[in-house]
Amino acid sequence: KSMHLSKMADKDEHGDDILYPMLQAWGVDTIVIVGAWTEDCVIATCYEAADRYGLDVVLVTDAIATGSPVHQKAMDTMQAACGKTLMAEELVQYFASHRHKLGPAQAELNYGAVQ
Repeated sequence: KSMHLSKMADKDEHGDDILYPMLQAWGVDTIVIVGAWTEDCVIATCYEAADRYGLDVVLVTDAIATGSPVHQKAMDTMQAACGKTLMAEELVQYFASHRHKLGPAQAELNYGAVQ
C-alpha cells in the first residue's frame, strides 16, 4: 500500500525500494511524471527522482493537476530545480520521432509488492 508522497519511496514487504531497482534494471535514466496533487505527490516524486536517484525528469504540464491554488508555483519550482516541462502533445511527438530510443523492457516488471 502506497503511503508516501513520493512514489520513489514505496517499499516492498522487506523494506526495499520497489520502483528504482526496476528502473535501474531497465536502464531507465529519464522518468515522465503525470498525476495529481502537484504540491505534494508530484513535487516529492520529482525531487526524489532527481536528487536521490539522479534521474532526469520530464513533467507533462497538461497532465498534472491539484485541488489547491499553488499548482503553478509548484510547477515553476519543479521546472527551475529539477525537471523539463512538456505538453502531452510535445511528448507524443518526441516519442514518435525517437522510436529507435524506445525498446522493450530489459527486465521483468516486479509490481507484486505494490498494493
